[in-house]
Amino acid sequence: MGRLKNLRVFIANELRSMEDIDKRDSALLHLNGVSLAATLLAEKRGLDSELAAMAQRH
Repeated sequence: MGRLKNLRVFIANELRSMEDIDKRDSALLHLNGVSLAATLLAEKRGLDSELAAMAQRH
C-alpha cells in the first residue's frame, strides 16, 4: 500500500471517531480540497504530487 493510501486510511479512521457529523463533513471537504489543490500545484511545477498531497495534512 502506498504512503498516500496509508495516510488516507489513517485520516478516515480519525474522521470516523468524530462525534459531530457537521464538523466531520466540514473537515473531510477541507482536507480533500486542500489535498487536490496541493496536488495540482505540484504537478504544474513538476514536483512530487503525492508528497504535496500528504504534506498539507500535518
